[in-house]
Amino acid sequence: MERQIHAIDEDGNPVLEALLDPFFRMLLPAFRDKADQIEIRSNLETGDVQATYLKGSQRVPIAAPKDFQPFVVSSRIRILAGLAISPGVKKQAGRLHLSFTQNPMSLDVEVGVGNNIETVRLRPLWKS
Repeated sequence: MERQIHAIDEDGNPVLEALLDPFFRMLLPAFRDKADQIEIRSNLETGDVQATYLKGSQRVPIAAPKDFQPFVVSSRIRILAGLAISPGVKKQAGRLHLSFTQNPMSLDVEVGVGNNIETVRLRPLWKS
């Protein structure tokens, strides 16, 4: 089955497809709806995940698949976005490149950690 969303390198080649597949499957409804922002909050102690996306003023919940491993994925997202993976860095921002329905695009990525919660915010840069 062809993936509708996957991370790509500078040359447009897919990277970490299998590892990031649960993450991108989770985000697919937000991408189909052309979300303004996606937020994933993961509890560092329990591993519980809450995900939502914003479309205009409406916040829409996103269900995390059972095979989604938030901390494995977030460290890879940090690397792909050019961010440090050190837990000592409390807030940082970068950019992730991906392909959605075979069209290259970018996401602004912001990762923050506080009160045992890691928050990953994604802002798709939709082409007009």
